[in-house]
Amino acid sequence: MLGVNYWPGKYGVNMWESWDEDVIAKDFKGIKDLGCDIVRCFLKWDAFQPIKEHTRGNKCIEITMRNNECITPVECPEMIDACMVERFDRLLLIARENGLKLIIALMVGWMSGVLLDTTWRKNRNIWTDSFMLKWQLAFCRYFARRYSSNEEIKYWELGNEHNCFMPCPERDAAWTWLNMVTSELRLYDKNHEIASGMHSLRAIKTDNAKWLIPDNGKFFDLLTVHTYPIFTPGCNMDRKTDMRASMHSSVETLYYEGLGKKPVLCEETGNLGDSFLSEKETARFLRLKLYSLAANNSRGCLWWCYSDFDCLDMIPYRWVQMESDRLGLVDIDGNKKPVAEEFGRFKRDMAAIGGHLPETKKKAAIIVMDESINDNWMLYFNTAILCKQAGLEIDFIYAYDKFDEYKLLLCPSVEGTSNYRLNNWFRIIEHVKKGNYLYVSYNGGALTRFEQIFGAEVIERRAFEHNYYPLSPVESAKDLKDTSISYDYSPEFMVDLSITSGKVLLQRADGSPSFIEHSLGQGKTFFFSEPAEYALSRKPYAFDGDETYRIYEFIKREAGIGNDIEISGAANVEKTFHPLSESSGYLILVNYSGEDCLLSVNTVGTIDSIEPVGNASDIKIFEEDGIKKLMMPAKDAGIFKVSF
Repeated sequence: MLGVNYWPGKYGVNMWESWDEDVIAKDFKGIKDLGCDIVRCFLKWDAFQPIKEHTRGNKCIEITMRNNECITPVECPEMIDACMVERFDRLLLIARENGLKLIIALMVGWMSGVLLDTTWRKNRNIWTDSFMLKWQLAFCRYFARRYSSNEEIKYWELGNEHNCFMPCPERDAAWTWLNMVTSELRLYDKNHEIASGMHSLRAIKTDNAKWLIPDNGKFFDLLTVHTYPIFTPGCNMDRKTDMRASMHSSVETLYYEGLGKKPVLCEETGNLGDSFLSEKETARFLRLKLYSLAANNSRGCLWWCYSDFDCLDMIPYRWVQMESDRLGLVDIDGNKKPVAEEFGRFKRDMAAIGGHLPETKKKAAIIVMDESINDNWMLYFNTAILCKQAGLEIDFIYAYDKFDEYKLLLCPSVEGTSNYRLNNWFRIIEHVKKGNYLYVSYNGGALTRFEQIFGAEVIERRAFEHNYYPLSPVESAKDLKDTSISYDYSPEFMVDLSITSGKVLLQRADGSPSFIEHSLGQGKTFFFSEPAEYALSRKPYAFDGDETYRIYEFIKREAGIGNDIEISGAANVEKTFHPLSESSGYLILVNYSGEDCLLSVNTVGTIDSIEPVGNASDIKIFEEDGIKKLMMPAKDAGIFKVSF
């Protein structure tokens, strides 16, 4: 799905009250001309359900429509405004005429950082108050029943980032609300799926986490990510087109998909205006993102938003300068910006391969800790970047999930005394003993049966001391020869080790062991005494020249995890292979580097051909010393069909 989030540039969030069908029709035609196929639209809650309470003292005497006091719940049980419904019907017709599908966000009260509250809420909590629950269920019931057979609607949503509307008192209240409202939609509409429309969900329950990824996965058919670097922890620490910043959308997609067990759509992304990124760089920003999202199983990408806004005297635009800073794919006159061309460019490439990529083979998984005082998104995000640099395709899983299919399990920067429940920790260890591999890096965490598992005795866990960076390979660690790894981050704790049956691969400057491998049953464990992933997650431009990924490459080789196609030559090029058969598949390359990169393409057998798809036809492919090579342009991406 390629598309946009939509408010008309002339009217913004007052679209429904200032209805202008000609403007919307022109915009929808423009959206289709860009190569888009889906539009996300928002039903402003207060406009569509204009309830008015008539009170005497503190007692409600009667409920009517705000704009027509002759209409009560007797005449209109759901209290939905007929004029707004007529306008919504016209919107559906305009979509049909332009061959567009719609994601419809119901009960919209949160938009662009501002609460567009209902006039009748009166400090009631929308998650728990019975009056508010009654009318939310009525709202959903009306639209589900009336439009259950409509073909233009692709997904319903409960609102826009509804979890931002107001605080929810507890996780159970959020779970109950999700259950009630989605059940009401499904009771009256068996045909349309329901998308989340939410963002900033959490992986595990902490004191502040009420809206969790697995809870949302239970109730929605499609999870959504809204990926803006400045609003997501750890994603605004690089140039916007660097590997880590660019892969924010892809990694968050994998994160939600793995933990929520549902497909994921990148539903909102954008440059956040001219103050943040030039038009030229914005086009690169979207280009890299589209190919990476496709490579990582996203269901699509929607830009925020279609048009620049020309209603700067209106809230939220006069309050929030960013919303008025030319966010659109087109300007207020409908002229395309360079970024708008990227949708068509990408769509042509996808059409050339049938519109869909086969999934990659995943033999590794990052295991989220069962308990932590932190959400740890930044930690897992940076771990995923290291995996991508090493050519490891990964899933995110919980420690209680099944992991029989994974050859390698990664537990990065383990912290705290209750990081993994003991039964889950022992499940992980038993998995290793059956012939699999485990990587653990250390951030002060308690790890039961340490010596038995890692082949080293803990002498002492103590406060960090500045005396052993950088790290260097020992003589016997030939595969890590010339590796240069150092960190300028000071963790809270360090651990002193005495080797018993393990093998040291990297050591600190004082000669003490840092990276250890150990045979365990038929498998192997790897222990890294530095919280590398946590350290990288706190450092701006951390991946400029960093070689931590070489540890991941080493473990990948040791675990015997090989791809049908292996690419060497640049750590900051994302490379994924999507097999079509045992002897062919599609290779996606995304070069996040500011320089052209020479890449070598290797297979177990002989490569018969590498055929560029669409826009990749200008990329130079040649053979040197019997090895196929590509010269990948800076900040560019392409698809190649490889036969071998």
